Amino acid sequence: MHQAQLPFADPARLADDLGRVRDEMMALKARADALRAALIAARPNGPVVGAAYRVTVRTGTARRFDQSLLPAHIREDPRYFRLVTSQTVVARPLGPEDLEEEDIVLIEPF
Repeated sequence: MHQAQLPFADPARLADDLGRVRDEMMALKARADALRAALIAARPNGPVVGAAYRVTVRTGTARRFDQSLLPAHIREDPRYFRLVTSQTVVARPLGPEDLEEEDIVLIEPF
């Protein structure tokens, strides 16, 4: 996987860039989901060929493990669990409350 090389930037700029990229990704995901739904609704009989892409709609079945079907004494036994540590980076747009100046009283002795 290719990683983009980012020039050194201050964390505030990185936060804004990450937020903007994630907003763009959400918009693209919503558009892709709508296009996918439209293609499925069109019920094509075979591949759909555009000027640059060929799209095929396939229906498949997969076997999935459903842990809720296990007996409770196994689901609740800590021997069957492991701890996993991860880091989550959350980016949210600033609201009006974030842009207000803080009321700080600074008292310095002379």
